[in-house]
Amino acid sequence: MEITEQFETPESTCPKCNSLLDGATRVHGKPGGPEVGDFTICFYCGTCCRFTPGLKLRLATEAEIQSLSQEIQDAIRKAKLFVKSRRPN
Repeated sequence: MEITEQFETPESTCPKCNSLLDGATRVHGKPGGPEVGDFTICFYCGTCCRFTPGLKLRLATEAEIQSLSQEIQDAIRKAKLFVKSRRPN
């Protein structure tokens, strides 16, 4: 997974694990920081989320993920696997 840029974001909590998140890393897509509607993966639990107004997070629906190109879906899967591989057993 190629990490291209890192960005600070307003503090938000993961809607699944409640971890505090204050940054994002672009691994795919257009240059620049996250925007409303962009997808992200929680660094702590691997849950797929979307940025809302104010760059807060909400859970991404399965339908939203399925509507993405196969390339993006594959990138999401790889990011989730990376996060899960970092967790202690």
